[in-house]
Amino acid sequence: MTVLVRTAIQVSSLVIVGSLLMLSATAPDSAERVVTVVTLAAGLAVAATTIVLSRFGRQALNLIRPEREGDSGRTVSPQEDQ
Repeated sequence: MTVLVRTAIQVSSLVIVGSLLMLSATAPDSAERVVTVVTLAAGLAVAATTIVLSRFGRQALNLIRPEREGDSGRTVSPQEDQ
């Protein structure tokens, strides 16, 4: 995961948890409740979008650079190559 993806998930998690805590503290049918619900929805949308886009991005990278068969990721020195 890149730093940007991790940061987006952490910030959206903070917004989601804060909104859930505020739901119990606000009065029903008040403006505060509406703002809290909208914030909760926005946090959930950002988290879901970030997760979906990071998954698609990873799959796209795998399509662009597929691993070669037998490639263990080990580098070979010039002496071993001969």
